[in-house]
Amino acid sequence: MNKLELTINGQKFDARFGLGFLEKVTKEESITIQEVFSKIETDGLFFIPTLIWHSVNYGLYRNGKEPIEKTVILDWLDEVGIASPEVTKFAEALGKSIMIHVPETAPVGKPKAKK
Repeated sequence: MNKLELTINGQKFDARFGLGFLEKVTKEESITIQEVFSKIETDGLFFIPTLIWHSVNYGLYRNGKEPIEKTVILDWLDEVGIASPEVTKFAEALGKSIMIHVPETAPVGKPKAKK
């Protein structure tokens, strides 16, 4: 999934994911992809709004439209709450989109003995 429609203050926005979005986040926030994961886990309350803002603005960029200010997202979240269905939908889509780029690892442990 590389995009999701979010309704923010009654207006519909394409929230975009994928490599372009991740590049935008890492470059504009001056963090690594590993720090993105860490910040989601340790500082989600304040970092999820930043990710929504980047995602919506990347969608606007892809559609040839002007970006919105971060305060639009923050004011909306203050109204609906971080646990709102729209934010939950965003977080789930974000997780799925990121997992596409994370390589699967082999199970760790001792190899099974041959019989």
